[in-house]
Amino acid sequence: MDKPNFPLARKREFIQTSPYITTQPPKTTFLSLPPEIRIIIYHLALPSRTIIPITAPPKSKPKTQRTALLRTTKQIYTEASFYFYTRNTFRFSNGSFGSRSHANPQGLQHFLKRVPAKHLALIRRAAIDIYLHFYYWGDEGAAVSWLHGPPQWGSPAIGDALRMADQVTKHLTGLKFISLEWFEGFDTYHPIGNQPIYLHHRWRIEHVLQSSRNAKCSIGIMERLLPGKMLKMIVMEERMAKMMKAALDKLMERNGLAGNILHKVDSSGRAWVVHYLFVRKDFKDILSGSSPLG
Repeated sequence: MDKPNFPLARKREFIQTSPYITTQPPKTTFLSLPPEIRIIIYHLALPSRTIIPITAPPKSKPKTQRTALLRTTKQIYTEASFYFYTRNTFRFSNGSFGSRSHANPQGLQHFLKRVPAKHLALIRRAAIDIYLHFYYWGDEGAAVSWLHGPPQWGSPAIGDALRMADQVTKHLTGLKFISLEWFEGFDTYHPIGNQPIYLHHRWRIEHVLQSSRNAKCSIGIMERLLPGKMLKMIVMEERMAKMMKAALDKLMERNGLAGNILHKVDSSGRAWVVHYLFVRKDFKDILSGSSPLG
C-alpha cells in the first residue's frame, strides 16, 4: 500500500516571548540631571577635607578624582569651578623653595599664571605660612643663613613674605578669611646637579613671635592683607598673643579700621590662637561666627 500523502508541514514562525526588552533605554548623562542634583554633587565632591597647598608644578600631571571632574566638559568646568574655588582653603608660603609637596613662592607664581583671574577672585579662604628665618645648603654643602639674628626689613625671608602678601591681595580679590601662621627655623634644599633634594623640617619648627621686631615684621605683612578679612593667628605664648593684640589695636586705629568686631584668644594644644576680624567702616559684608578655617 502506498503511503498516504500528508501535506507538507508549513514553516513555523517563532514569536519571541522573552521577558527582557531588547531595545536599549535612553542613556542618562550627568548633564541630563536636574541642575539642583548637579549642585548637590558639586557640594559633595569638590570640597577637600584638608587645606590645598599651592606647590611647585609636578613633573607629571597628578591623577586625582577631585579635579578630574573639572576636566570633563566645558559646561561642567564652568559649573564646578565656582564650587571648587569658593569652598576650598588654599595654602601659600614663602618657604619650601621649589617643593612639589609644600606651599612655596614658585607654586604661587605658577598658580597665578594658570588659574583665570575670574576664578582667583572666587577664592574666599587662604592659609598663609610665613617663615621668619631662612636657610639653604650651598653648592659645596655648607650651610648658609639667609637671615642672621632677628627678622628685619630687607631680609630674603621677609622680602618673599611681603611679595607674597602683595600678590595674594592683588589677585585674590574675593578673599574673606585668612589664617596666618609664623615659623622660625630651617627650610632647606640641597642642589645636586640639576636635581635638587628638598628637605622640609616643618615638624621641628617652633611657632614663634619672640620679639617686638618679629611683631613689627608680622604687622607689616598683615597690613598688606587687611582689611575686611577674618584673621586667625597662631602664636606660641599667651604673652605674645596679648602683645599682638595691642599692636593690632594700634594698627586698626592708624588705618581707620572699624572696632574689634570679633576677638578671641584661646589655647589650642601648645599654641595660642588669636581670632580677629578687620572691617573698614564702609565694609558692610560683616561676617559673624567663628572662623571657618577651624
